[in-house]
Amino acid sequence: MTAAKPIARPRLWHGLWWLAVVLVWVACLMPPPALPPLTDNSDKWQHLLAYFVLAGSGVQLWRGARALSLLAGALLLMGAAIELAQGLLTSSRMAAPADMLANSV
Repeated sequence: MTAAKPIARPRLWHGLWWLAVVLVWVACLMPPPALPPLTDNSDKWQHLLAYFVLAGSGVQLWRGARALSLLAGALLLMGAAIELAQGLLTSSRMAAPADMLANSV
């Protein structure tokens, strides 16, 4: 028995989910765009929204306690890994514990 939900066009929907994961990585590691100054911690909503979309769409794709626990754990690890990568691999981004918290919410 599979943990994937029976949906129409599963390859398409799973592929789009993985594409969203890649886009989050790319967006988090590329230099930030020039934007007007934001209020303190306003970018936390962007983190919250990105992981909400990944988690919410993942719940639509997979079922079962084990699969959903793995999804949650993987997204938590991804949020931590992205923050670590920002601190180690980029000069235009910095690792922020508050961002990791926003990713986890």
